[in-house]
Amino acid sequence: MVKIARYIQAGRFESGGVFGVGSNQVLIPQKKRFESLVKIASFLKRETDSDNLYEYIKNNVSGVSEDDINFSLSLFREKNSLMSSSYFNSDDRYSRNVLYYHYLGA
Repeated sequence: MVKIARYIQAGRFESGGVFGVGSNQVLIPQKKRFESLVKIASFLKRETDSDNLYEYIKNNVSGVSEDDINFSLSLFREKNSLMSSSYFNSDDRYSRNVLYYHYLGA
């Protein structure tokens, strides 16, 4: 089970938007693609089965093209935006460090 990482941010910029955190941010100049990316990321705030991620998004998120799904999943993997749902424990004082190292790809 995976979900979008807690540290991911998205915001409008010019005609599209910016996705990611800090130096790992990516500018998405196309409005439609950025909106699809945000829609998929919002959907992935809930735990989702990682085995059928593409099909699950395709069947449950309306208004996104197959190309946008492929782009989004590729970006999520490249920027370490997906994490195991059990990866973060809010009761553990070192969980913030774990999130930081996950963000860096460690």
